Amino acid sequence: FRVCTTDDIQGPAGADYEAKKLGFKKAYVVDDNETYGKGIADNWEKQFKADGGTVLGHDHLTKGQNDFNALLTKIKGTSPDMLYYGGVTTKGGGLLRKQMKAVQLNIPLAGGDGIVEDEFLKEAADNADNSYGTVAAVNAETLPDAKDFLAAYKAAYNTSVGAYSANAFEATNIIIAALDGAIKGAGNSMPSREQVRQQIANTKDFKGVIGTTSFDQNGDTTNKIISIYEVKGGKWTFLDQFRFGAQQ
Repeated sequence: FRVCTTDDIQGPAGADYEAKKLGFKKAYVVDDNETYGKGIADNWEKQFKADGGTVLGHDHLTKGQNDFNALLTKIKGTSPDMLYYGGVTTKGGGLLRKQMKAVQLNIPLAGGDGIVEDEFLKEAADNADNSYGTVAAVNAETLPDAKDFLAAYKAAYNTSVGAYSANAFEATNIIIAALDGAIKGAGNSMPSREQVRQQIANTKDFKGVIGTTSFDQNGDTTNKIISIYEVKGGKWTFLDQFRFGAQQ
């Protein structure tokens, strides 16, 4: 069971936003050739084309690659107005962004939640700005019901929540509620694993710090919210959020 939506939603949602809201028309796609990175890049590419965008090329990084000069020079020659990277920071995302400056490829870089982290900012260094990233969850800071959780988290850890902190908290509370229901259903005795699993499957309209959660037949959340972040002043900054397929 998941309380964040899946990458087959996150990739297309990012493409929709970048094509329709940010107005990009021509993109070059690069991925780290890993399961997550290639999957989200392929889904992004498919939706970007469906939105009328042109994909000028799609390359895969090799394991351990850290010099992207030749690749970026080739990409620059196709004249894209954005670069989409599917993958994580440690597989090349941050260095790819940093080295774009050396070949004067002065266009935005966008990616999934694999780059929405401080490590990306460190590796991209002074070229981190003008990057965009999607997160497959609501930004809890926009929800009144999350106010107490955010304050308690700050007090406990002396730092602000991460992109999925509220989702982890919500998942824990859903499990606790399911355990309670399963114990009661077992006559206040130790429930079976299946009884607990069934309680979670039956979760409907659970109201918490990320909104209202229910699960579909596959165990995926019906709360398919995607958040968009942009690097400004060397920091990831919340930009927008929407339910995929419902945005204007």
